[in-house]
Amino acid sequence: MKLKILILGLALILVLGYIYMPRKEVNMAVQMTEEEAKGLQKILKEYERFHFVEFNLLNIPFSNHFTRIQEFLESGKKIDIARIDIKTPEWFKKYIVADTVIPQSVDCLLLFYNPNIIKMPPPTLDDFINYTREYTIDESGRSLGEEDFSSDKIVQYGSYISLYSGWWMSVFFGSEDENFLTEDVDYNSFINVAKRFKRLYKENSLPKVDNNNFYDQMVKMFIEEKVAMMINGPWVLSSLDKSNQDFKIALLPKGGEGSFSPMGGQQWAMLNDKPVIRDVMKYLSSEEVARKFYKYNGTIMPNDEFLEELIGQGDIVAKQLLNAVKINKSNDYLLYNFFSLEFRNYLEGNLNEDQLFKLWKNKVKTLN
Repeated sequence: MKLKILILGLALILVLGYIYMPRKEVNMAVQMTEEEAKGLQKILKEYERFHFVEFNLLNIPFSNHFTRIQEFLESGKKIDIARIDIKTPEWFKKYIVADTVIPQSVDCLLLFYNPNIIKMPPPTLDDFINYTREYTIDESGRSLGEEDFSSDKIVQYGSYISLYSGWWMSVFFGSEDENFLTEDVDYNSFINVAKRFKRLYKENSLPKVDNNNFYDQMVKMFIEEKVAMMINGPWVLSSLDKSNQDFKIALLPKGGEGSFSPMGGQQWAMLNDKPVIRDVMKYLSSEEVARKFYKYNGTIMPNDEFLEELIGQGDIVAKQLLNAVKINKSNDYLLYNFFSLEFRNYLEGNLNEDQLFKLWKNKVKTLN
């Protein structure tokens, strides 16, 4: 009896000790939807349970989040870990402890197609161009290239391409040349891709793009079956599911050097260097957490072992991510600037191919 009382007493002491043991606070700044934040809280609660840590979440809007975090830090507010965009501006890097950035939720571009129109996705860039022309149909049912095709009476486009978006256009240029984003960019590959899209532009075989809102326009036209194919990211899946529109996902078409997708997304950055913070960062980078984020939020961390498992299960997003190329802030701005200005001038006939290539090569030199 005394032994039972002793055991119960020890258990009570342990429970009370666990309850009243001081917790070390870890302050995290994130920009997440309500559902994403709930998933993160579940993951952090499991860590709190065994590590005597208490997490304080500061959820801020995604817009201008780097500036908002800077303002908090400069005002003396403690932020130990921040969830930030992969495309981190140079000026913010002074706040990050060296070599402590961990990808948290990454995304890429994929091919979406309507299986009621296209039975099999185009495996190559050549096929993609051919499909774009073949499935561009006028009101009389004629395809682009057929006699008497009416380019001013198109009722269905083969694909939606934002020719002025560097993020989207990098898919095609990068697939033909792995050095596209370096000063070793290949002249012939670059010119070949540029010419092919200029031809589509001149044929009026692509939707007229509202460059200020091309994304919403693209999704709307795909849902309304006015577009047979689009290149988009996994973030559009919820919108497509709600629409009840039939769609399938495939890997991006391959060029001469495989398929190319820019990688975007979010990452964890350590802003305060303490052992307890480093332990949390180690936890956040683990395969265990990668699985939990996938379970709770449907997001993917680029953990190699977990990616391989998802690929084995047929996950298209994971397969495309395996070879996706991380785009930093400098590359992102270069792509945006070039395709919205110089490439647009080229399409409109204000630059020739040689001038276009020279401008691109001069721009990528500034990255090195």
